Amino acid sequence: MKRDVDALVAEINPHPGPGERTPGARELMDEITSAPGTACARTPRRRRRLITIPLAAGLAAAALVATWALPITRPANAAPLDIEQQGGYYVISVKDLFAAPERYQAQLKSAGIDITLRVIPVSPNLEGTVTGPVHPPYDRLTPEQIARRKDLISAIEAPGACATRPGACTIGFRIPVNYPGQDKILLGRKTRPGEGYMAFSPIQSIGEPLHCVPFMGKTVDRVRGLLRQHGVNGAIFFDGSDARSSVPGSWIVHEGFMSRPGTATLLVSPTHKRPNVPGPSMSGDDCAN
Repeated sequence: MKRDVDALVAEINPHPGPGERTPGARELMDEITSAPGTACARTPRRRRRLITIPLAAGLAAAALVATWALPITRPANAAPLDIEQQGGYYVISVKDLFAAPERYQAQLKSAGIDITLRVIPVSPNLEGTVTGPVHPPYDRLTPEQIARRKDLISAIEAPGACATRPGACTIGFRIPVNYPGQDKILLGRKTRPGEGYMAFSPIQSIGEPLHCVPFMGKTVDRVRGLLRQHGVNGAIFFDGSDARSSVPGSWIVHEGFMSRPGTATLLVSPTHKRPNVPGPSMSGDDCAN
């Protein structure tokens, strides 16, 4: 199974060698797999499926999705987080999505909040994601159920028009003041030049290049053409055992995701039979949603 994971994420490194991962990918793998309990693959609501790097080995996490504003210039000494205590909760929003991780931790620690916050580059569908924790008692709970619990970390969504698109307007998250444990929270942001994605959604998800574009079951040549029409010129092909830079144009595309801006990773095979690979299927149709 390790070779499958390495092959899936190898393209995140601009100059990968066999079985090589970037430091960021290795760190994210270590952080998520070190969480207590066993993560449960689940899809909140109807449309958002978060695919993190460890998910190729069968892990998944629930995600609430929004669109972050473009970063603005802030004073170098400005606090990267906004932390307010409201009732029995700390309400937290991120003001600087590109701050050094230690600055988040220093501010959280000074407020007496014992969690780890990571802000990671993600594919467009997951920009604004608030993810975690991924262990009991969160397993099998919907975002709505988590929000009703007074003892769990939950996302906060903006009111008004957001009600017509649940999960699409996350503005922060809240933590009970006396929350036990040392959980990890991941927030998704836009990539900077040269970055790959550390979390990704299926390529047909809202905001991704092939949303509402039928491509599953079509040939590699046909899908490459569709991708180019939507501004994606690079592709890596995974056949169930190895990642390749090219395959015959007559092979069939079963699923895909954006592994970095301008580059898609496609699950392919010589026939219409989907390769037997670990992790959840990414073949759902998100267009109707």
